[in-house]
Amino acid sequence: MLLPVWIFGIAFLGLVTAGAVSSQFGEETERTAIIAVVTASPDFLFVRVMPDGTSIGAVVFFQSHAFTAVLAGLMRTFLVIHHTHTDEELGRAELIGSTLLLGTAAILAVAVGFVAAGLPMVG
Repeated sequence: MLLPVWIFGIAFLGLVTAGAVSSQFGEETERTAIIAVVTASPDFLFVRVMPDGTSIGAVVFFQSHAFTAVLAGLMRTFLVIHHTHTDEELGRAELIGSTLLLGTAAILAVAVGFVAAGLPMVG
């Protein structure tokens, strides 16, 4: 039950973030202005790195990747700890591997959220 909540929650976050950026920074000039403000601050660049252009996809990624990465890392950590502790003690390594694969597939749900919001697949 917990895994679908994480998957849909992170995918929904991607969808909402893409929609918010598209509505707030729909024009190229607005995106250029926000990126100019952000790149002038070393604090933002330390946490979020340099944005890769001013396209909608680049700004969505810039706005969301740090938080999404933390959520995905927490999800995978909780997933692996929850599902593998007993299996590890019993020596069922194949279940640990399958859980890791499932966690990786769950992280791809973020991309589905971005695509569902209309962002291009490339980039």
